[in-house]
Amino acid sequence: MRASPLLPVLFAALALGCDADSAVTPADKFDPIKVQGDFIIAPDTSLLVVGGGRRLGVEDLSQLYALSFGRADWSSSNRSVATVDGAGYVHAVGEGTTTITAVVNGHRASAPVLVQRYPAPLHFTQVSMGVDHVCGVTDAGTIYCWGSSISGGYASGQLGTTKPMDACEGYYNGSTGFRRSTARCSAVPVRVESDEHFVSVEVRDYGTCGLTSAGAIFCWGMVPGMQFVNWPVPQRVGGNHVYAAISPPCALTTDGDAYCWGDNSVGSLGIGAASNTRVPPTDPVLVSGGLKWKSIATSSGTTCGIATDDVTRCWGSGVRLGIGIDTTTPVGCSKVCRAAPTPVVNSPTFKQLVMGAMLTCGLTADGELFCWGQLTSYPDYQKLYEPTSMGATRFANVASDGNETCAVTADSHTYCFGPGVTASKYMPASLVPVEVAFPVPMRRVASTGATGGCGFGTDARIYCWSTSTIMQGAGELRPTGYGPALWAEDTTATQFSEVAGQR
Repeated sequence: MRASPLLPVLFAALALGCDADSAVTPADKFDPIKVQGDFIIAPDTSLLVVGGGRRLGVEDLSQLYALSFGRADWSSSNRSVATVDGAGYVHAVGEGTTTITAVVNGHRASAPVLVQRYPAPLHFTQVSMGVDHVCGVTDAGTIYCWGSSISGGYASGQLGTTKPMDACEGYYNGSTGFRRSTARCSAVPVRVESDEHFVSVEVRDYGTCGLTSAGAIFCWGMVPGMQFVNWPVPQRVGGNHVYAAISPPCALTTDGDAYCWGDNSVGSLGIGAASNTRVPPTDPVLVSGGLKWKSIATSSGTTCGIATDDVTRCWGSGVRLGIGIDTTTPVGCSKVCRAAPTPVVNSPTFKQLVMGAMLTCGLTADGELFCWGQLTSYPDYQKLYEPTSMGATRFANVASDGNETCAVTADSHTYCFGPGVTASKYMPASLVPVEVAFPVPMRRVASTGATGGCGFGTDARIYCWSTSTIMQGAGELRPTGYGPALWAEDTTATQFSEVAGQR
């Protein structure tokens, strides 16, 4: 277990077991569980998929952090939903709810297990990863999300559902002493509560937005670009415009106009002047300049786009603007910013543009990758003030949603670079693209986030890699990890997984 000095949150989540046929027998590998007194089952709620499973344990309430796995008098109230063996391994056999009970030394504890069945195999067409949740849209137009339902320590509803889910449990050492906390999460995809037909989804740190086939935008969680706006299920934003693409808190209409909402203190609205204006997501404003746009990309208050004249322009703040070494601070702005679309200096013509937390990157028609922004984090802060070639390798697509950037060649070789903040073997700490050998070759890296990334394998399935087990979407919850957002982090865990529900 890798401990963080920042926040003493210990998780009592649990590892996904193998299937029922290979479940261990108690006599083979597990000793009897010993507790001093009362205990609880961990996790106290489990969401499983038919055919999947999970090993449950017990937490001794008389001993902080005392999590045990092993033999006990385990039982299921509804064996048509899930069975449990004598070592606490639960196997999901049918849709519904059952109660799993353990009796140890005369003490008893119970926990509900919820089992879902997908109506059909999930065929994802697009996926987006954030800090601690992931969402994907299927070819049926539905959106499924997995990960944590809180972000930054607050319940945000970013998974888009109010239905029961897993419990990510922890102990927090606060001003009043140790206390147990529980956050809703899901280690498998759960459907967002909406009957709309979606064509794309974009995850941000604290929320999510989806675009429907009718050109409407729906957002949920902590709405991107707004403060203290929290929707547990999707609500429509964007006014009455018909949109062709979204990159919250901005979007592109079918006739090429760019609209934005949210805070304008660093010129993020692109309306020509920075101000303390805050525009609601239900009534976005038109970006100034009279330009028409082919595409836009937005991250952390800065937006860049390719206009119909093939010139790349940016607005907002920071080195990701690509305006060269220019420290000018316009009136109304507290830092270097541009409040209207400003051409990127010495920029090639790009066919694809992506923006992460640190870099903006563009891909030319012949596959050359250029990036600008911040290559390294504190304390180095190495910066690229204008588009800089990332080498001779030619790529077919690129993704840069978090701190890391990944690009894939036409023959499915993946290269990644960035500060390596995830401590994952798939996210190398490198200032230049380094080839990464995934267990399944990637046809396209779809998204990168704070703890890893997701991509389409050459078999057309979605795979995710992360130091957070719930972000892998394969059903795993492990008893390891520290972090303010209740991540289940473990660099020794299996870091590459096929997202559940695709078969």
